[in-house]
Amino acid sequence: MTQPLKLSCVVPVYNEARQLTDVIHALMKSPCPIAREWIFVDDSSTDGSLEILKALSNRYSYSVLEQKPNQ
Repeated sequence: MTQPLKLSCVVPVYNEARQLTDVIHALMKSPCPIAREWIFVDDSSTDGSLEILKALSNRYSYSVLEQKPNQ
């Protein structure tokens, strides 16, 4: 049995708070002919990016991963 196609989109984030909300809104409304999963990976941001990612993940249902710097 064949699994349906799904595109996994991994988005690295480091100190992007100023434009992060607008970027997430744009990505989530962009059309795609197949199912997608979004994975945002925060690289120990210090400007509130991680908090923005977590807050918007409730609205858009994407994954947020936290990692130590420069992994």
